[in-house]
Amino acid sequence: MTVHRCITPGCEHETDGLRCAWCRGEPPAAPVPVASPPSASDPPRENTVQEDCRQALLDDGWEVYRVGQRNARGTQDAGVSDLLCFHPALGIWFVEAKAEDGAQSIAQRKFEIAVRAAGGRYDLIWSIEQLQLRLQVLHAAAAPC
Repeated sequence: MTVHRCITPGCEHETDGLRCAWCRGEPPAAPVPVASPPSASDPPRENTVQEDCRQALLDDGWEVYRVGQRNARGTQDAGVSDLLCFHPALGIWFVEAKAEDGAQSIAQRKFEIAVRAAGGRYDLIWSIEQLQLRLQVLHAAAAPC
């Protein structure tokens, strides 16, 4: 199997195809080790993952805006990511939080494609550990050589 660098701008991951698992929005192949993993019978809910991510991003210097589900008056389009994130050195990032068993909807996939086609950064995040790893990659890519 031939290994290549991911073609997503700013990504340094290796892949056997065009895009790495991170940039395709897939969960990591192997679970990320944590100090005390949640019980298998009680995985975190999507709103818990989202709030943990929001707090970690705020702590890291990001300006974070939550986007709620479509309301009754229909003022939000389907598929827009959960978190719109802005950082003075790292740019704009669209984050879609998912529970461990969560899946991306067709509308969310269309939104991801639009973001990436415009050169934006979009990630599906299943855990706070995954977000922290992604933040490390973003900071490393932005660090001067």
